[in-house]
Amino acid sequence: MTSLVDSILGAANKSNLSDLAAHFGVDEGKIKETMEQVLPSLTDGLKAHVKQSPNSELIQNSSQAEQYIDDDNAKLTSDEAIHTGQAAVSALVGDQAKLDDIAKQASAKTGMEEDAIQKLIPMAATMFMGSASKIAGGKGASGLLAMLDQNQDGSVMDDIMGFAKGLFNKSRH
Repeated sequence: MTSLVDSILGAANKSNLSDLAAHFGVDEGKIKETMEQVLPSLTDGLKAHVKQSPNSELIQNSSQAEQYIDDDNAKLTSDEAIHTGQAAVSALVGDQAKLDDIAKQASAKTGMEEDAIQKLIPMAATMFMGSASKIAGGKGASGLLAMLDQNQDGSVMDDIMGFAKGLFNKSRH
């Protein structure tokens, strides 16, 4: 099974990645590389959020973000998409210090400017929530938990640890 991050950065979001690259004036590879650094924090945040607040507004409304996956005319760079992403970031990441940390770490690994990454993160969150909702089949919290529990053992903790281990090993090569 491919990872959630691979699924999000796959063919279904190719036009979104192209749009983001054009918006930020960088090549698509740089956007994808930066998203690979940002998305694990959103994934971890979603795992925690779904367990703590399965009936939250974020979870209930996650299917609305699917339009940014399905409709090439719905742009992640629009004010509406950014607002949607900011709400998701607030729920998934929490405070500004954590967001600053994510941007700083992503910048150090990719060379993309921290300010640009700060602006990219809400757009990435909208794409993330739309993709996650679509993959989960619109089944709300139960579908999201099942999607996040990639080995289907009933626990997402081992998946988090395996994902983190994979990132660590990937960065050492």
